[in-house]
Amino acid sequence: MSMADLVWNEARDYGIGKWKRGQERHGGDLTRKPCLKEAIDEAVDQVAYLFVLRNQIEVAKAYIAEALATGSKEALEAALNILTTGNVDGETF
Repeated sequence: MSMADLVWNEARDYGIGKWKRGQERHGGDLTRKPCLKEAIDEAVDQVAYLFVLRNQIEVAKAYIAEALATGSKEALEAALNILTTGNVDGETF
């Protein structure tokens, strides 16, 4: 299976699941609702998430570089925490 197949199969499966969860949570037929404001709100949120994610990756890379240079298990753990929970402490909310 090609990478394109993997990506688009996952996107399709994820999208179908999200659609069904949205139907259960919000009810109604999305095609009969005004979508422009919601779409704009989601787009703004996505931009914020992308910039935060970029920062998280850069911070994790710095911790990985420190771990490689010093052998620090703590730095490696910090990087793993950032990549799995979004924060250096490994806290989930």
